[in-house]
Amino acid sequence: MSIDSLARLGTVVAHLTAPSGTTNATKRPRPEAEQPERKAPRAALPTVEQLQKLADEVTASSPHTLSISIHEETGRFVVKVGDGNGEIIRQFPSESALGLAARLQELRGLLFEGSAA
Repeated sequence: MSIDSLARLGTVVAHLTAPSGTTNATKRPRPEAEQPERKAPRAALPTVEQLQKLADEVTASSPHTLSISIHEETGRFVVKVGDGNGEIIRQFPSESALGLAARLQELRGLLFEGSAA
């Protein structure tokens, strides 16, 4: 396990667990003179399998486990930290946050479905 692998995993986990809606699209556009230099497009996000492989490499020498999956109802990434004995220590986002997100998606669908009629 290298420090570079650990840093990459931390960056990916932070990106995956960041609240949605925190993109630049919600900010007011800057005047042309203040526009930052355009960067090259970011590479595609890694797959769940690639992330899990990296997590396994990082936690190989640790008693803890790191599990990365996708929540079926919301399609969000879920990161779970375990104690090595099957007990979940931490989960990002929490079950309650995932339940709330699923319910909001359901309500949003009902709202738009009802407004189309």
